[in-house]
Parts: sequence; structure tokens; C-alpha cells
Amino acid sequence: MHQIAKTSSNLIPPGDDVSQYSKAEIKMRVYGSKLVLVVEQMQLLTIWLVKACLLIMYNRMTLVLPQHKIVVATSIYVAVAFVVMEVLYLGVWCRPFNQYWAVPPNSKQCSAATNHLITNAVFNISSDLIILSIPMPLLFKDCNTMHIHDVLIIGGGPSGLAVAARLREHTPSATFTDDEHQRYHWIRKHGRKMNIKNYRTNKDSLPTPPSTPGSSECGCDHDVPTDEFIDIVVLDADGADWMSKWKRLFKTFRIDYLRSPMFFHVDPADRDALLGYTYEKEREKDIQALPGVAGKEVSKHKKKKNLKTQGRFLGRTPDVDERDRKDYYVPRTDLFDAHCEEVIKRYRLGKDLLRKESVMDIQYDKVSKFDKTELRSFISDGAVADERKVFRVETDQGARFAHLVVLAVGPGNAPSIPLVPGLPTQHPHEGFAHAMQIKQFPPSHVMAKIQARQLTSMLIVGGGLTSIQLADLAIKRGVNKVWMLMRGPLKVKHFDVDLEWVGKFRNFKQAEFWTADTDEERFDMIVQARNGGSMTPRYRKILDSHVACRKIELRNYTKLHSAKWEQPSKTWACEVSSAESVLKLPPVDYMVFATGIQSDIRTIPYLQSIQQQYPIKCIGGLPCLNEDLMWDDNVPLFVTGRLAGLKLGPGAPNLVGARVGAERIAWNVDEALKKLDKLSNNAQDESGDNSSDEKMVAYAAARDNRFDSLFELDDATA
Repeated sequence: MHQIAKTSSNLIPPGDDVSQYSKAEIKMRVYGSKLVLVVEQMQLLTIWLVKACLLIMYNRMTLVLPQHKIVVATSIYVAVAFVVMEVLYLGVWCRPFNQYWAVPPNSKQCSAATNHLITNAVFNISSDLIILSIPMPLLFKDCNTMHIHDVLIIGGGPSGLAVAARLREHTPSATFTDDEHQRYHWIRKHGRKMNIKNYRTNKDSLPTPPSTPGSSECGCDHDVPTDEFIDIVVLDADGADWMSKWKRLFKTFRIDYLRSPMFFHVDPADRDALLGYTYEKEREKDIQALPGVAGKEVSKHKKKKNLKTQGRFLGRTPDVDERDRKDYYVPRTDLFDAHCEEVIKRYRLGKDLLRKESVMDIQYDKVSKFDKTELRSFISDGAVADERKVFRVETDQGARFAHLVVLAVGPGNAPSIPLVPGLPTQHPHEGFAHAMQIKQFPPSHVMAKIQARQLTSMLIVGGGLTSIQLADLAIKRGVNKVWMLMRGPLKVKHFDVDLEWVGKFRNFKQAEFWTADTDEERFDMIVQARNGGSMTPRYRKILDSHVACRKIELRNYTKLHSAKWEQPSKTWACEVSSAESVLKLPPVDYMVFATGIQSDIRTIPYLQSIQQQYPIKCIGGLPCLNEDLMWDDNVPLFVTGRLAGLKLGPGAPNLVGARVGAERIAWNVDEALKKLDKLSNNAQDESGDNSSDEKMVAYAAARDNRFDSLFELDDATA
């Protein structure tokens, strides 16, 4: 650079007469031009080698992280940019190449090199920005993981949404009646807007401004304010939106209507919230009646026959009260999703709470046992001693910490495919899939045959609702023949469990379940109530119509005996077996295993550490939780959904289990956080408005002496 500063080049100032240059000066300018060329190349190599060093370092840092793909893509971009820039500089912008040191050159690009400078700036700046942006998410993630959340919910499905909504609902329908709801919210909205005259001082107390969003006059729906005390974060492996997997599967299977009735939903404020939302939005056409559920179609002859066979007392009592009949409707999928979005909006459960992260491990130990660098912001607060225990939840994005963890993950285990001779063990496979892992249905090679008007066939293993839904969808999309295999009989019922577990008066069965002496008895009741896979009467009619048209061949008490994949034709050679014989099927293009998912916490990878630290008894793969749905009295790991079946009952995997589980968990979250001094400290810092709100709750619910409220109000105005 020092030599270049003292040496001229072929960049000649405007107005100079080159013919007046001496041979010595021209020779000096040629030498200077060659130095410029060499220095430019050395500069490019230095800059791009620095980029390469950073990318090599990033490659090692992110080798097992999702950002590794970004590092690889950036490396390819940097390498291609360097090659393109060199090709343009050495072979395109200045031709022939010796013009770079010619005096004078035949083009300004050989002296000023403006095109090269522009190209260099574009590639250099763009690659720098990309390289600088790679560690930013990791830095932000590290900042987030150092925060200790109050509640961490694993699972963004209906169970997780029900828990999050219930934690932000102060007057749940399970505790407050409709009249108490109406009285309470009226007081919150209007209770401070009137002048109150004190009879002792003869002075008027002015109305106080609204202290909560619920008391505003904007007309907005602010019935429930955000809980300022509980800090919630939700982790979901399937997406950063609520119910990502739910929506994906419903879209894949083209499910139009839910199986659960209208009074099973995620709204904690009102039992009939979904029904009310339907009428509010004038979407009555989007609900479907379930005829015959409550004895609507029982004739007089049938009733008399039942009376004779069951006895006069039993025959006089229906299985489900006739007053339930009006509630047995099921909502459309989009109606239910819209109601969930309304719940998310009302309780302010936006995307800022959700993180798309897969949980790898859960530990519960003292703060001093964890890495101090991960918890430095937590320890610096001085609020919690090193001996206090917290959860460390390791994910594919790092580590997160929480005081309480709620496990709301549905089955919890990965879908498993039965062992069949000849069936490949590697997954995924183009010739078969589990129903829960379907990405495209039918797959591309089957769709190609359909578009070519070739005969296609499909084999579906399973006897539940999913199997007929997939079979019906396959036929609608052009598959010519579907074979359905069931290892048992075809079972038809409106809901996953018997009606006596679903109706308004299910408390009789629930009481029988809760008063069982042992968890073994409860597990037997769950197995008996669910009784394997079943389909609804509506889909039974669809199945019968397809069977009549010979588009579906149904085989009960039949198993898949063997399967062999023929790669050239992309078909299966299958044999099925029953008690009588073994039958060879025609070539099958695709197989689907709609065999459900077995829940077993002993095989869930991310629960291995917590089970080693705090062993728990299991029955049928389900944990024996305490009465508060906690892992242990000293381990605040709450469980809801299917894994809490031994405490919630046969409806635990369904929406009824999500709602009941959220209610029982919410009862104990506040108490658990108070033990950790997470709520009591905040409560002391609050103004008197919150205490007034609590008194209004007691007044609205008529739990205390209302004369005490008048006395306290009189003291306040005095």
C-alpha cells in the first residue's frame, strides 16, 4: 500500500496528455498498475478468507442446531460470490487482460474499475449482513432462556390452550354460576361510576376511574384482564401457532365436523360458550344434530319392551335425561377453530407466548446444580436462593427454566407401526405411513397413476374413525379400491366413550371412577369405556355406501400377515390372515396404518431424566399422579390430557379431559406459586384496586356477609 501511494498507475487524470509522458514515467505507471492489480487480489483474498474463518467457526457451533442449514447456505453463497466476482474482474470487465497495466488503457474499466467496485460492494456487504445475522437468533435465544418463567406449558394443542386460558380466567364457569357471572361483571363495569353519599359527613365520593380493562367503556370485549402475575410460555414441536398439529391433521383428513358435542371446548368462562358463539355469529347452519343420542327415536313399542326386560324402575329411567337432547350437536371444524381464536384473543394468548421447540429433556433440581452462566440473570435478582428447585427444560433451541411445568402433549409417544413380516423398518417410506404422519394423501406416485387413469388400490389397517375418514377421502380423490382390515368387530358409537361418560349427568360415572379404590380399577374402567376404535353412525352410512358400490372391501377379524415392496412397480404384495385362512390381495399401491398411538411415559425420551430423579408408578403406561394432577407432591410437574387418564377418566384424551384437566391444574398453580413467593410479593406491591376486586368477587358470589361490604365502603368514603 505504501508503494501504491507513491507510485502512479494507468488511472490518468482528465486533461493529461499521455503523449507528453516520458518512457520512465510510462514504465513507472505500468509498474504501479500491476501493483494495484496484485493488491486488489490480496485484499479480496484477505476479506473472503476472514469470511471463511467465521463460517467455519459457525459451522462447528451450529453443527447440531437448526441454524446449521443457514450456515451451509451462507457458505455456498459466499463461495459463489467470490468465484463470480473473480471471473468478472479477471475475464469480463477488462479485455484483453494486459490492459489492466496498459498506459493508456482502452477502457475506463481497466483503470477506474467501476463495475468491479460495484460488484465487490454488493457481494461484500450482502455476505457481511448475512454472516452477522447468523448469531443474532442465538444471542436473543440465550437472553430468553435465562429468564425463569412461572409456568411452562409443553404442548400447544387443545389441552395446552385450555390450561393457558384457564390460568387467565378469574371467574371460571366451574366455580361461578351464570347469575354470579352477570352480577360480578356488572359490578366491575358500573360499580365505581356512581356518586355515593356518606350519611355521616354528607359528602359525595367521586367515582373512581376503571382500574381494569374489564371496567372500560370502550365497548370492547375485556371481560377478563391479563393475569399480571403468571408468566407463561408455551413450547410446541409442530408450530408457533396454537393447535398447529390439530389443524394440520384436520386439514389432511378433510374432517368437516368434530366428534365432541358443543359443550366440550376450551373456553373456561362458560359451559355453553361455543353454543353462544354460534348464535352470536349467526352460524347455526354450522352445527350438526346427532339424532338418536338421547332416545329421540325410541318408539312406544321399544319402550314397552325395555320395560318388560329391565323391570319397571329401570325401564322408567332413560340412560340419559331427555333434557340433554337439545345439546347433542357437533360443530364444524372451522366454527370450532374460530371460537378458539376468539378465546385466544380474549385472554391475550397471542403468538408471543408460543415457541416452536421440541423438548429433549426435563430436569427438576436445585438452582445450584445448573450452569451458573445459564442462570446469571436469575441469580442476580437475589430473589431466590441457590437451594430452590426449578425446572430445566432442554429443547432443540437451547434450555428454558420454569418454576412449574404443565405437560399437555396428547399421547406423548411417537406413532408406532405394527411389526409385519416384510415391512421395511426405515421411516419414512414412500409405500406406507402411519395416519398421524401423513404429509400428502394420496402420495405422489399414487396421484400420478390416478392422473394417468390407471387402476389404484390402497390398504388401510385399523377400525377407528380415522380409517373410514381416510378411506372415504381416498375414494373421493380417485382411488379405485380400498381394503380395510380390522382385527375385531366394527364398533359404532357417537363418541369415543360411551354416552354415560359424555352427557350432562356424567357425574354419576365420574363419581364411580373417582371413588375407585385403586388406579388399577380406574385403568380397567378406562379400557372398558373406550373399548378400542369406533366410528360414528354418520361415517357408518358412508362406509356402507362404499361397500355397496364395491369401492371398499371391509374385512373384520383380519390382520396383515405379510407385505413385500416391489420397487419397479411401486406396489405391495400383501397377504392377510383371519381365523379361517390366509388370503393374497391384488397389488396395493399404498398402505396406511390407522392404528392409533399407545401412550407410555416409560418410553417418552424427554421424561427419562425426571423418571430417574423422581420415579413414579405406572399402570398401562399412564403415570399414577397425585390428586392435583402433579407428578409428585414435591415435584410441580402437572400433567393433563391422555397421560392424566388415571385421574381424569376415560374422556381425558378428548376435549372434556382438556377442560376438566385445566380446571384442576389452575386450582393448584396459584397455591404452588404462592409457596414460591411469586404471587405474594407482587400482591403486596399492588394498589388497593385489586383487593377491591377480590371483595367484589366475594360480594358477587355471595360468599361473605354483604353488610361487611357496606361497612367497608362507608369507611372508605369517610
